[in-house]
Amino acid sequence: QGIPMLLFEGGEALRMDPTVIKAGYRGVMNVMRSIGMLKDAVHEKLHERKYQVSPRSQWLRATKSGVLTPMIKCGARVIKGQKIATISDTYGRLAEEVLARSEGIVVGVLMLPVVHEGDALFHIAYFDDAELVESEILDLDAYDY
Repeated sequence: QGIPMLLFEGGEALRMDPTVIKAGYRGVMNVMRSIGMLKDAVHEKLHERKYQVSPRSQWLRATKSGVLTPMIKCGARVIKGQKIATISDTYGRLAEEVLARSEGIVVGVLMLPVVHEGDALFHIAYFDDAELVESEILDLDAYDY
């Protein structure tokens, strides 16, 4: 009914990932500060950072059904062609290698072992400088908000 809202999505359904929670919390608080809903925090000025915005993201989906074995975690940087998971049949035979389509940051990972064709496996966000974003993610624990 005309009331603005802000929605953060990250991590995996039914699981809590402390790094994703911390990143989401910081992001929401910074957006609220930037639009004047909250006053600037004193400690923000001590270690001001340049925040990155992803212009687009994409879900990588299973092209086969089977047992998923992820090889990366949320927050990881991937490069085009990198093997990020395998899908095997019930006998352990490789059915598919899941490859990253381009460089980006993993912002969502399906951790359920059984997947079906078409299931969303990895949510990849794309950035102008994914390496810089990766370093910011690795540095998340440097400051507590």
